[in-house]
Amino acid sequence: MFVPQNKYRPFIASIYLALFLILLILVKKYGCNVMGVARNKAKLDELKAELGDKFSYRRFNISSQEEWYKFAEELKAMNFGVDIVINNAG
Repeated sequence: MFVPQNKYRPFIASIYLALFLILLILVKKYGCNVMGVARNKAKLDELKAELGDKFSYRRFNISSQEEWYKFAEELKAMNFGVDIVINNAG
């Protein structure tokens, strides 16, 4: 059974409240730093308020290849390696 450790930094595509429990476990129980992306700023802000400093996000249109390239460069500049991807985008 895979058990995340503090060193893992999951990346979640298209965050919705249905994923809240997964995020809560990753952040609160295992201390993971989680990066999320989505278009809905209100939902992302709710998650940030609940999960705190271990959760960060970027808001953009996930269907845009150009925006993904920009985001990848931003992650590289932040030295934010991705260890786990959870894709909830349809």
